[in-house]
Amino acid sequence: MDAAAALAAAGTPAGAVVLADVQTAGRGRHGRAWLAPPGTALMLSIVLRPDIPPERLPQALMAVALGALEAIAGRLPADAPLGLKWPNDIVVGDRKIAGLLAETAWRGSDRPVMIVGLGLNVSQAPAALPDGAVSLQLAGARDLDRTDLAIDVLRAADRLYADVLAGIDLVPRWSARLSTLGRGVTVRDAVSGAVVAEGQATGVGADGALEVTGADGSVVVVRAGHVTLAGDS
Repeated sequence: MDAAAALAAAGTPAGAVVLADVQTAGRGRHGRAWLAPPGTALMLSIVLRPDIPPERLPQALMAVALGALEAIAGRLPADAPLGLKWPNDIVVGDRKIAGLLAETAWRGSDRPVMIVGLGLNVSQAPAALPDGAVSLQLAGARDLDRTDLAIDVLRAADRLYADVLAGIDLVPRWSARLSTLGRGVTVRDAVSGAVVAEGQATGVGADGALEVTGADGSVVVVRAGHVTLAGDS
């Protein structure tokens, strides 16, 4: 992410991609560490310069998430329970196989620069993964070639991102793959750990915010936080 941001600041055009073979100081959302041994994961960051209204910026991340989902689906068994966990994880069942991170910088009145990062577990053994995670290999993937995988992710993401730039709304496609919807959730502030919302995840807004309906029928709109699904610890 830092290397991609440096390239963006130096004027690199949209579409530049930085890939890493090993990650020892990667960062996830809210400063969490993301580590990967050499040769075991697909880790890339994409430089985007989306010329779209600010409220639609989350859809650039959705395009990459859906592109990665498409590439993963092409490698897993047809009955694999592949989906998205709000806000930016890709899961097989309830096990995380990939995570995404977007960082946006504004410079004066120019359009924003967005760096979208993807970390996808490819061939890690169970001992190399945190609890609740899975790799493509463990999920039964047929093809573990990371170069082919990167090409497939980027091609699919590029096609979907073109839809975003053309004004096409990706929220329906993205929300249709959210395995979080319809389930009981507890959303906590990522810093303090305080409960922000608790109830059933009933929908998402136009900007991708999660709508949580409580037992009393009230709806809380959540734009950030750590989600625990009912039944998880």
